[in-house]
Amino acid sequence: DAARDNRYYVAVRLLAETGLRRGDALALRWENIDLQKQTLWVKELSLEAIEACTCRAQRQKPQLDSSTSRNIQRSVQIACKKAGRPAVSPHTLRHSAATTMLEAGIPIHIVSRQLGHSSINVTADVYGHVSDDGARAAMETLGKLLNE
Repeated sequence: DAARDNRYYVAVRLLAETGLRRGDALALRWENIDLQKQTLWVKELSLEAIEACTCRAQRQKPQLDSSTSRNIQRSVQIACKKAGRPAVSPHTLRHSAATTMLEAGIPIHIVSRQLGHSSINVTADVYGHVSDDGARAAMETLGKLLNE
């Protein structure tokens, strides 16, 4: 809500609610979004396309993308300040989304797929920590189930 009046509010909200990487969010196009089905797709590229993009990027200064990326970074920081919270990066929103999904009981293979990880091992290594509250709740649930 603290970013609502910001020009980049939609981008900030998209990062927070989907766990997208900033680069993936910047690469989205309208054809990647189906508003009726409430879905979006992060397109995968072939190795040839990646090589072509890499060659192109080396010859071209990505001023617009880096400017937009900096603006999103700044927008997140402004929203944090407005909300009275410590400044974080857009990547922190991805981390928070992943942690929230995992602590809510969403299976790790689904979280891994949502984040676009190559395997659940990546998700487990990076985001698989459990908060003290989450660990306590897990033990209470296990205890209840075993004592029924």
